[in-house]
Amino acid sequence: MTEAIKNLNDIPFHHFCKMCEKIKSQKLAKKRAEILQKFIDNVMKTNPVSFFPILRLLLPQLDRERGPYGMKEINLARTYKRILSLPPNGFEAERLMNFSSPSSMTSGFVGDFAEVVCCILRTRCGEGNKMTIGDVNQALDNIANKHKGNDPRGVDDEFTNMVQKMSHDEQKWLIRIIIKEMGIGLGTNRILGLYHPDAAELYILTNSICEVCSKLKDRNVRYHELDIELFRAFRPMLCERGDIHKLSLNSMFYVENKFDGERFQLHYKDRKFKYFSRNGYEYSENYGEDPESGYFTSLIMKQLDSNLISCVLDGEMMGWQRGSHKLISKGKINLDVKKLKVGSSIQPCFCVFDVILYNDEMVTNHPYKERIKILEKIFTPAEGVIMTVERSLINSTGQVFEALNTAIDDCEEGIILKDPDSVYKPNSRKDGWIKIKPDYSEGTVDLDLLIIGGYYGSGRMKGQICHFLLGVAADESDNPTTFMSVARVSSGLSDEERAELNSKLNPHWIKFKSNNPPSFLLLKREKPDVYITPRCSKILQVKSPEVMRTDAYYTGYTLRFVRVEAIREDKLWSDCLSIEEFNKLRMAYSGKLTAGHVVPKTRRKRKLEENQTCSQPRAKVEKTSEIFAGKEICILTGIEEHSKQDLEALVLGNGGSVVPQPTSSTFCVVFGSKNIRVQNVIRAKKHNVTTHDWLLKCVSEGKLIPWNRLNLISCDLKTDLIISEQYDVFGDSYYEPVTKEQMATIFSAMPPVQNCCIEEVKEIDQLIFGKVSPYSIFRNAYAYFDLNNIEVANLKNAELIFKFLSGNVCSEITRLVNYIIVDETHLENLKKLNELCNNSHISCEFVSYKWIINCFKNMELEDHRNYVITID
Repeated sequence: MTEAIKNLNDIPFHHFCKMCEKIKSQKLAKKRAEILQKFIDNVMKTNPVSFFPILRLLLPQLDRERGPYGMKEINLARTYKRILSLPPNGFEAERLMNFSSPSSMTSGFVGDFAEVVCCILRTRCGEGNKMTIGDVNQALDNIANKHKGNDPRGVDDEFTNMVQKMSHDEQKWLIRIIIKEMGIGLGTNRILGLYHPDAAELYILTNSICEVCSKLKDRNVRYHELDIELFRAFRPMLCERGDIHKLSLNSMFYVENKFDGERFQLHYKDRKFKYFSRNGYEYSENYGEDPESGYFTSLIMKQLDSNLISCVLDGEMMGWQRGSHKLISKGKINLDVKKLKVGSSIQPCFCVFDVILYNDEMVTNHPYKERIKILEKIFTPAEGVIMTVERSLINSTGQVFEALNTAIDDCEEGIILKDPDSVYKPNSRKDGWIKIKPDYSEGTVDLDLLIIGGYYGSGRMKGQICHFLLGVAADESDNPTTFMSVARVSSGLSDEERAELNSKLNPHWIKFKSNNPPSFLLLKREKPDVYITPRCSKILQVKSPEVMRTDAYYTGYTLRFVRVEAIREDKLWSDCLSIEEFNKLRMAYSGKLTAGHVVPKTRRKRKLEENQTCSQPRAKVEKTSEIFAGKEICILTGIEEHSKQDLEALVLGNGGSVVPQPTSSTFCVVFGSKNIRVQNVIRAKKHNVTTHDWLLKCVSEGKLIPWNRLNLISCDLKTDLIISEQYDVFGDSYYEPVTKEQMATIFSAMPPVQNCCIEEVKEIDQLIFGKVSPYSIFRNAYAYFDLNNIEVANLKNAELIFKFLSGNVCSEITRLVNYIIVDETHLENLKKLNELCNNSHISCEFVSYKWIINCFKNMELEDHRNYVITID
């Protein structure tokens, strides 16, 4: 963009898209930032009024001024199928509807819906460049307004009108704006920081990029007096997560019950009310912007002090059950408090615990104990409408345990501790507020659930299964035949654990089809992208603090805040929890999966005899060598052939010492079989961790085997730096020659190359063979072998050779297929196949199997046209 533009809204949307494309194409984050910084500087020089029209397109996920569009990937896919008149079951329609599935993609666009659409539109669109930034923002406003007005036809018409004026590249970036996933490789705070040094901090307070652009126009003018404003949403103060067993109180704290509703803030002045959620969304229309427009607001108005001028209150919007006169947690009945109406059996109730502004004065710098007193002046509590939080002062850890166990007995979510002297800091999590829940401590019940389905991820996880659908057995037999969906989980697994689990499950995933679900799965609304046969699956041990009602899963309940504790390799698929066992647990703990009260841990006192460092007392071991002299080694586990005690004896017999727990002076940690303790030590990367094989090899060779990438499973930073100077990431030495066995191990450790482009493959072939590899002459060929209903040995042999020479065998005839391989002595299906190709508009050639046989004999690609079979 070189020409000066007086109005930022007049910038062609095409220029914005080119800038985004240029940023995304850069490999280095520094280079991406430089491009965006230059763009911002150029725009602000010629149009210093407001950067908001562009910033809201760059950061659509932060735009609170525009409502939702009601258009996600599936809705957009259906719209494009209609606009482009795509056959419902055609290849391109399938790509749109299954964009997250690797099996439906032919390029590197797995999980990237915008790229899939762009690819399909490439030959169907004009040059575009007919819309400006202002035009796009206006059209998006129209879509949001029509969606708010429940006008789906209007939304569809507005979107169709937009895309008819855009090129395929412009539509790609429009889609990314609509689904609010720009993916240009720069984070939210980085983009805000490039615009202005104070932008991220101001956004935290205001939750408005419009406000950010309005107040911050010059990068050289700093905005030091950041403050909360009336009728502007801000990020509330947050609680630090606390572990009751690690807590040590040495002063007074307020203790309050932790509410399980929606965090809300209420702003009031001159009979005007505004309600904002924790994330800055406004819900004033739901409750009433004044006493005349909303019954709930009219009830609150009656409780406000007559001398009140203005206030900003922080609290939790809860459900109040009128019949039982008590607060209801949203998790118990899957409650959406934002949709509750006064007069219903469950109505909204605002539970206030803090005040931010009082009579036009900001009170955030007042200590919490003073803000509590100010709260008493603002309103009179009314049951089921606006209530204050009950709190008490405590000064000992024992009282914390007592308060938490009372909350457990009352089926509450947990407790919150607040420092009486803490000031209010928006968006801060470590300034005097601590939340304690039973699931943060030991005592939460373990559940063994079976993986029955999976979901593809997005972003860096696109094309991979990163969420798992879990199920329980529908009966208690030793070999259950059906399974009920109960929850989905993703947290708790490290990237390495998830990758290892996926490597075992990937061969067994089957694409889920809603119109033909497997008979052994009982599902409701929540349906996976792929499913798995139970016998091929794994059990996950999970923890969850609570069970909640839902109609999304077949059991009628699901788990809240569920996380994986372990992958149970020791259990069979049939050992998973049954529905009967699940319901017994749910009813036994009244929905809270906390196994009784939380009790303080007592330190176990034990005496250790001097020099006794082994895991168990043993007879004196005869020393045979000094291989491990001066080395302290920790043996965590053994294997069947070499027990933990046997390995310890080897260390002691070869001059080393053994410790039961790794310490700062431990030379290495050795394990045989993996368990949770071993996994934790590996993950911590504080010690050098190796297997029992290394120990046995040292003893058999009579020397200390040096560390390398192949014998170390995990290591500390110091060792890692030393090894990095001697070996590459796969364990190949920079200085020492490798043996045949070592080379095989190194190759097996290398991950397969993903998305290797044709040019790279050709370059590798040229380096190795000086031409196309004779073992990959069919690399880019896709063939269908006519083996249906006929037994032809020639065709089967040709198919095996084709695969061996890197050919791609297709199980059905699609647009991917280049050749249909036939045996000219068996042409029964030829006319039928030709008719199928013509009806599906598939262009491919019928070729004799002899083409493949002769290519194999000569180890080079012959001209297939010499083997084409014509159809009369």
